[in-house]
Amino acid sequence: MSSLCPEDVPGAVLPDDVSLESHSVLKLQRWLECRGLKKVGTKAELISRIQNCVNAGNEGNIFSGVDGGKWYDLKNNAKPGPSSNADESLFEGVVWGKFPSCNVPLYFNKGHIYTYIVGENVESDDPKILGVADQSVTTVKPFRRGHQYVSSDHISDVEDGEVNNMYLCKCKCLSSFQKTLQYSVRLILNKTSGAVMKGICECKQSALGKCSHVSAFLLFISEYVEKHGHTKLSATSQPRRWGLGSKKRNPAAVKSAVYPIKRFRSERANFDPRPEGYVKTFNENDFVTDLQKAGDSSMFQSIFYLKYEDFNYDDEEIDVLKQQSKQFMTNLHQMLKEISKGEELVEIPGTSPQGCEDWLKWRSFFITSSNAKIVATQLISDRAKKNFLLKNLWRETKGITTVAMAYGKANEVVARQEYAKILNENQSLVEKGLMLNVNHPYMATSPDGVVMIGNEIDHIIEIKCPKVLEKCRGIYNFDTHLSKSQSNSFFLEKKNNTISVKRKHPYLYQIIMTLEILQVDKCMLIVWCPADMMVIPVYRRDYPEVVREIKTNVRKFYSNIYIPEVFTMKVIRDLTPVDLGII
Repeated sequence: MSSLCPEDVPGAVLPDDVSLESHSVLKLQRWLECRGLKKVGTKAELISRIQNCVNAGNEGNIFSGVDGGKWYDLKNNAKPGPSSNADESLFEGVVWGKFPSCNVPLYFNKGHIYTYIVGENVESDDPKILGVADQSVTTVKPFRRGHQYVSSDHISDVEDGEVNNMYLCKCKCLSSFQKTLQYSVRLILNKTSGAVMKGICECKQSALGKCSHVSAFLLFISEYVEKHGHTKLSATSQPRRWGLGSKKRNPAAVKSAVYPIKRFRSERANFDPRPEGYVKTFNENDFVTDLQKAGDSSMFQSIFYLKYEDFNYDDEEIDVLKQQSKQFMTNLHQMLKEISKGEELVEIPGTSPQGCEDWLKWRSFFITSSNAKIVATQLISDRAKKNFLLKNLWRETKGITTVAMAYGKANEVVARQEYAKILNENQSLVEKGLMLNVNHPYMATSPDGVVMIGNEIDHIIEIKCPKVLEKCRGIYNFDTHLSKSQSNSFFLEKKNNTISVKRKHPYLYQIIMTLEILQVDKCMLIVWCPADMMVIPVYRRDYPEVVREIKTNVRKFYSNIYIPEVFTMKVIRDLTPVDLGII
C-alpha cells in the first residue's frame, strides 16, 4: 500500500515563494491537519508549529487518516473512471429526486471543499473573474458563512440526480439579510473521485461559483455524509421531513396572519358520549365546602379555596355605599368625641401596651403611622391595595418577626430608660397606647414615648435599635461601619458632618404623621446601639410637603377604598376593591 504524499492531499503544500505570515489561518490549519498535528491556537502558534515540523524533517509525513482516510483509499483503491465535461447543460437531462435519491460520491469529503473554495489556480476567460487580484483573501469568509447558513437551517428543498459520471444536486439557500429571498444553488461532483467540478449560484457574489451559498451547500452534503454515509437511505431511515415547518420566514403581526385551513371543523362531536348516570361535574367551591364540613385537616385546603365571581355596583348601589361610608365616618367621629370628653387628642382605652389584643383590633379601623409612607406614595396597583387591606383591615396576613425586629424590640426598653435619665426635672416620659386626633379620625399612632411638661406634650420620642449597628463603636461613624448596600437602605445619612433622617425613608413619614396627629412640632429620634446612643431632633415644620402629602393621600385612600371595603368585603374574597372616587 502506497503512503500519502503532500501532493495527494489538498492543502498539504504551501507555496515556497510566499511567507508563512502571508497565508490565512485557514491554510495554516489545513497544513497542520494534513499531518495530524494540533491546529488550535493563534496564528503565531500555528506558524511556530509548522516551522518545528519542517525543522524536524516531518513535513512529508502525511497523516493517512486525514479527511476520514478518503485520500489514502482513493490513492490505493480507486480506479480512474470516464471523465465528463462539467457543463451546465448536464442539468437538462437530470431526473431529480428528494435528497438522497442516489449515492453521494464515495470519496467526497471536506478536502474537496477546501480544494474547490481555496484553490488558487483559476482558469477563465471572463475578464470580471480575471480582475480579482487575490482569491486567497476571500477564502475564510465562505467557509465561516457557510457553516452559519447550515447551522441556521438556511438550506432547503434539496434534490439530487445522476448523469453519466457526474453527481448533480440542487437546493434553495436563504439570503442572510432578506429572509424572504432564496437563491438557487447547484453543484456538479465527479462520481469517481468526488471532486467538486462546478458550483453555480444566483447571487451577485458567485462569479467564481465559490460564494457562501455554494460553500454552505457543500458543507451541508459533507455533514450529511459524516452522519449517514454515502449510500442512499431507505425511506424509514432518512431524516424526518414532516412537522418541521416552512423555512420561508416572513415575520409580521399576529393579527395579519391568515390560516386558510381549519384544523378542527364543525363536524367534530360536541356532546358528551357518556351515559347520563355517569356524567359527573366537579365544582371547586362544593369541594372546599365539603372539606370544611369534614373538619379534618387536608393538603387540599392549601390548593383549593372558595372562589367568587366579581360583581360591580350600579349607580344606585354606589349612592347607598357612599351613604354608608359617610355614616361610618359620622359615627366614628361621634364615638371619638365621647371618649375624648371634648379634648382634641384621644387615647383608646385598653390599647396599652402596644401589641395587646385590643390594640390590634382597634388599629385595623385606622391608617397607622407605621404605614404612612406606603399609603401616601406606594398604593398604586390593585394588587398593592388588596395586599394592604388583607393585612391591615382583615388581618389575614400574619406579620412576621425577624431577628432584627426581635433585637430592636428587646433593646427598646433599655434605650427608653437611658433617655429618661437625661430629661429635666420638670419633664416626665409617659408610654401611650393607640392615639387619635378628633380632627383627623382616619389616622392613628402609637408613639414610643411622650415627654410631658405638666399636662402639655413637649415632644415625642421614636426609638430605633438597628441590629446592623450591634457591633458599631459609635453611631456617628455608622457610614464607615455599614457596607454600601446597607448604607443605601439605612434610614440615616451624613451630610457636612451632620446626621439626619433620609427624606424618602418610611421612618420619616412615620415620625411626621405622629407629630401631625398629636399636633406637636418636635420628635427626638433615639438611635441606640450597645456602645452609644444618639438623639436626633426632627421638626414637623421642616417638612410641610410631607405633611400635605400624608393628609391628602391617607384621607383619600381611607374614604374612597378603606371604609367601602368594610361594607363590600371584596378583597377578602380575592376581588378588586371598590373605589368610590368621592375625594
